[in-house]
Amino acid sequence: MNVHPSAGENSFWPTTTEPFAPEALYELKIDTDGDSVADIAYRVRFSPFEDGAQTAIVRRIEGPQAAGTGDGGRVIVDRAPVSTGREARITQAGDTRFFAGWRSDLSSATWKVRRTTCSSRATISSLTRCVQHRS
Repeated sequence: MNVHPSAGENSFWPTTTEPFAPEALYELKIDTDGDSVADIAYRVRFSPFEDGAQTAIVRRIEGPQAAGTGDGGRVIVDRAPVSTGREARITQAGDTRFFAGWRSDLSSATWKVRRTTCSSRATISSLTRCVQHRS
């Protein structure tokens, strides 16, 4: 999932110093049986950005509860550091690997920003990579 909550409409650079909004709930929902209803969900919440650092907690939800929204679910990653510099800080928790942070690949692709306003009043901007084909 690519999101960039601190990007402006036409900016390639962060417009805030806070990497991820702590009041937002970031979700990835997976439909495993083709009925257009989520059967598995991963929910991520971020701590407030303090002293130049931010962490994430990741929960996994299975079954009917995956179709809803909220803070329930089994914690699978706790206090994962958010990468704000050049180093990608990957957290390993059991068989789960998690990464959250700012990244860009402006040298080989163009990025489009698509903004969505959530019911929690948080704005999530998702980045869509447009690959430049060469002949």
